[in-house]
Amino acid sequence: MPATSFQETNYESGTKSVHWKIRLKDEDKFAIACPWRAWQGKAGGEVFSRAMLTINSDMHPLISRFHAPGKEKRMPRRAKA
Repeated sequence: MPATSFQETNYESGTKSVHWKIRLKDEDKFAIACPWRAWQGKAGGEVFSRAMLTINSDMHPLISRFHAPGKEKRMPRRAKA
């Protein structure tokens, strides 16, 4: 799936969640690994379904700061060319 950024929720303020937009420093676009499939919708048109693959980010210096305290830390899996 082509992307220019993704969003994660940060709880470091302690009072409420803050949504951060995350991009790659040296690239305008990147791809997120996603299995997908096309199928016929109820109205007869083609519909696309996809699931974004994620990886554990407990040890990532930036992404480990996101998600609710005590919850699993995950981030999108970047697709390799």
